[in-house]
Amino acid sequence: MDVTLSAEPTTARAVLLGEGTDGMDELIHLLDRHGALREVAGAVQRLTDSGLTALTAEVAAIVHGFLDLDLGQMALAGWRKHGELVAAARRTRAVPNSSEVVLLVHHTVKSVHEPWIDILVHEVRVATVRTRLSVEIGVSGLSATVWDGLLVALHGGSCTITGTVSVEGRRLVKRVLETRPAAVVRLPGDGLPLLTAARPGSGHDVPGTGGSP
Repeated sequence: MDVTLSAEPTTARAVLLGEGTDGMDELIHLLDRHGALREVAGAVQRLTDSGLTALTAEVAAIVHGFLDLDLGQMALAGWRKHGELVAAARRTRAVPNSSEVVLLVHHTVKSVHEPWIDILVHEVRVATVRTRLSVEIGVSGLSATVWDGLLVALHGGSCTITGTVSVEGRRLVKRVLETRPAAVVRLPGDGLPLLTAARPGSGHDVPGTGGSP
C-alpha cells in the first residue's frame, strides 16, 4: 500500500501507522491480512488458533518497538557525515565567530534494520521470524547555517520520507510523506556539533557523534 500523508512525524511509526494512534491493532491486522506468519505457524507443530493469535500479538509488539526510530536523529546522524557540512564546520571553527550557509541541493539519508525473532518451543528454536524496516529521508533545497563548527539553523527546503516494513518477506505497508525538514529535525539548543576534538598528533578534526567543539 502506497500512501502520501500530510503530517509532521517524529518517528518511523508515525510515518507508517499514522500520528495519534498506538498502532498495535493496525500491525496485528496487517500481519493477519498478509499472512506473514503463515509459514512460521506451519513450522510450529500443534500450534492452535489461540497460539497463532498470541504469536501474532507478540510479533506485532516487537515490530511496534523498533518502529520507534527517531527520524530527526536519523537525519542528523547522516548530516554529520555530509562532506560540505563537515568542511564548513572545519572552516568556521578555524575562524572564531564565523559562519557559513551550505545549500543541500539534494541529500538522502537511508536506514535499514533487519531484526529477527526466534520462536522457541521447550527451549528449542523451531522457527525464525525475519523482519525489515527501511526508511529513506530525501531533502532538497535546504539551506543549513554552520557557525563555529556547529549546525545551528535550517532554512526552507522540502523533505520526502519513505518508510517500508516487511515481515517474512511480505511487505506490510509502505508510505511516503512530504513535509518540511524543520518539522522533522529538532536541533539541540546550542547547535549540533559536526566535529569531534582533534585526534592527538593528527591536527585534524573528524566527523563525530557529539562532544564540544
